[in-house]
Amino acid sequence: MKPIVPCLIFNGNCHEAMTFYHSCFGGDLGITTLGETTIGGDLTEDSRNRVVTAQVTSGSLILLAADTDTKPVAPGSHLQLTVECEGATEAATLFDKLAEGGEVTSKLSEQFWGAMVGELTDRFGYRWMLYYRL
Repeated sequence: MKPIVPCLIFNGNCHEAMTFYHSCFGGDLGITTLGETTIGGDLTEDSRNRVVTAQVTSGSLILLAADTDTKPVAPGSHLQLTVECEGATEAATLFDKLAEGGEVTSKLSEQFWGAMVGELTDRFGYRWMLYYRL
């Protein structure tokens, strides 16, 4: 298993924020908007500009981010802990354990961008995303 990585959630200004963090930390910046994905053509202009994934990598620092899709960001909902798993079995096992007594936001499933992803809030109120790249 790789280290836990923080994922910041924004209300549509993820691109601006990650560009700022990149200027602070240096390293590499990668940003993908919904408009750049396979579903991009079917979306409104605002939705096409929303960031589906962004990453600043500088040395051992990894910072992930995305824009929220529908819900406004409120205190407590703007950070989630992200675990990149080594495979499907590890992802499923960890997902099931963390979900005990918590609430599943989205079941662990294959996504159109080439990853298996699941999200949940654990019984202590912390948000988690588990994924592995296909």
